[in-house]
Amino acid sequence: GIPAVLMNGEDHEMQIDSVTPGNRFGARYATNWLIEQGHRNILHLTWEGRSTIRRRRDGFLDAFRTNGLSLETAYVQQAEGYLPDMGAAAIDRWIAKHEGMGGVTAIFCAADNLALGAMLGELTSPALSTVSVPLDHMGIAALHLLEQRIVNAAGAPPAHRLELGCRLTIRGSVRRLD
Repeated sequence: GIPAVLMNGEDHEMQIDSVTPGNRFGARYATNWLIEQGHRNILHLTWEGRSTIRRRRDGFLDAFRTNGLSLETAYVQQAEGYLPDMGAAAIDRWIAKHEGMGGVTAIFCAADNLALGAMLGELTSPALSTVSVPLDHMGIAALHLLEQRIVNAAGAPPAHRLELGCRLTIRGSVRRLD
C-alpha cells in the first residue's frame, strides 16, 4: 500500500510503476550503427540476467532482422555474470572454441563491465564506445511517477512502465570496415 517506483528494472506483473532505459532500443541502435560501419559478423557478449538484459539481446537481434541480415552471423556468447573477469573468461572460451575470433569483426557487450573484460584490461585504449543511459533523467522521471501515484491514489490507476531513450557515445573502440 506504499507508493513506490522501481528504477532500472521491471515489475513483470505490472503492479508497480517503473522507469528504465530503453534497453531494447539502445541495443538495436548500437548494433545498427555497427552494421552501418560495415560489420556483419557481430558477437553479443551477455549473461543470463534480468529482463532488462534479455531486452538488450532482443534489440541486438532486431538490428539484424531490420537490416535483412542472417541471424547466423549474430553470435551470442554467455558470460557467467556481468563482472569484467567474467567477460574476459567468456571471450577466452569463444577464442578457444573458434581458434581465434571465428570471423567476428565487432563485439557488442550487454554492459560496460563485460566490455572491459572483453578488452582484457581495466583501463581501455582506445576509449570504449557505449550506449549512454540517461541516469540524470531517471530519478526525475521516477519522482514524477511517484507524485502521480500519490495524487491519483484514490482512482487506483494502472501501473506505468516508462522507458527513456538512450544515446550512442562513439569513441575510438570501433573502426569502420571498408
